[in-house]
Amino acid sequence: MPPAGPAADVPGGHPLPNDPANPETPTPAAPAATPPWGADFDAERAWTLLQNVRADLTAEKAKVATLTTERDDAVTARDAKEAELVTVRADLDTAARGAILARIVGKYPTLAGFEDLLSGATEEEVETSAKRLTSIATPATPAEPAAPAEPVTPEPDPALPPRPEPALTPGYTAEQPPAPTDLDAIVAAARKSR
Repeated sequence: MPPAGPAADVPGGHPLPNDPANPETPTPAAPAATPPWGADFDAERAWTLLQNVRADLTAEKAKVATLTTERDDAVTARDAKEAELVTVRADLDTAARGAILARIVGKYPTLAGFEDLLSGATEEEVETSAKRLTSIATPATPAEPAAPAEPVTPEPDPALPPRPEPALTPGYTAEQPPAPTDLDAIVAAARKSR
């Protein structure tokens, strides 16, 4: 029969160690009297070693901090040089484009003032663009200004019937022509009604 008390509640029915309700349980043995680092341990030597390791760690942390600062300074300097390089390249590209445009405008003086319309990255491309613009701006054959001509009206052909003259009066149709207006009768009627 299993023992009564808290040991009986343990799964498997094994008693708990050091259970005061069950004095039959064995108590673990007392720890060994020798330290785990051995019998030849020298505390003075261990303390010196510990102090040296701490000093080395502090020195290494200082080196890491110095190297981190130097790296950050180098990255900042590199970024500044890259920004300066971008600016110099942009200035060089602008100067090279200006030189190309100056040569092209020298060849095609009609394009002076219209350099912004010239496209292309190389001198050949810009010259092709200049040729196109010049061909558009210059007419193929210059025409002499014509004197203003008087309007020419053609003579009517006698074989054709004459053109009908419209007789348009508002409110009437071609089937119902307006009645002739007698102005004298209108004036006489107006005088009588006075």
